[in-house]
Amino acid sequence: MTLQFSDVVRHDGEAYSITAVDGGGLFDPDAACWRGYICTYEITGGQLLLRELEIGRADPSGEPLLFGVAPMRSRRQAGPAVHDDALFYTGLATPIEFTGRLLVGREVVDLGYLNMGFWPAWLFEVVRELVFDRGRLLAAHDRSGPMAAIRDRLGRAGLGRQDGQTIEEWVSATFSLSYDYSWPSTGGRYV
Repeated sequence: MTLQFSDVVRHDGEAYSITAVDGGGLFDPDAACWRGYICTYEITGGQLLLRELEIGRADPSGEPLLFGVAPMRSRRQAGPAVHDDALFYTGLATPIEFTGRLLVGREVVDLGYLNMGFWPAWLFEVVRELVFDRGRLLAAHDRSGPMAAIRDRLGRAGLGRQDGQTIEEWVSATFSLSYDYSWPSTGGRYV
């Protein structure tokens, strides 16, 4: 198991990695294996849209249309392909009916090597909490300050297993997109 590529949300002209999800309704293709896909979302006119998708092919014999768009086999715009023989859907403008909160971050702080799972929010310099109702953006909060405080408290030790945590519990936590992992001690409850 290795470090995972995060889904992305473009907001106010910046690209953010999704670090935690509390809610339901994000894009989730039934045919994909564990993280066999990477989504790029964008907030346009206050609406959450699916703009790009890289998906590992579940059926190598076909290249299905998705929301009326045919896939490409070239590298995605953000860099090299993550999945071998992946299909790339670009130019999408599909409304996503997500209701809940997303914790998103950009500009990773170098505290050391996290070799598995997803980067938690406290490892990012800039962190936003985005609140949605059926895909409509209701609020965008700057959570950079609380994340910096957690980063200062945890330091490099926060990258590994915590006291009393089994390796299985740690692996499960790092592969989750839970608020408890990404915003430790508060579970994302702003205090």
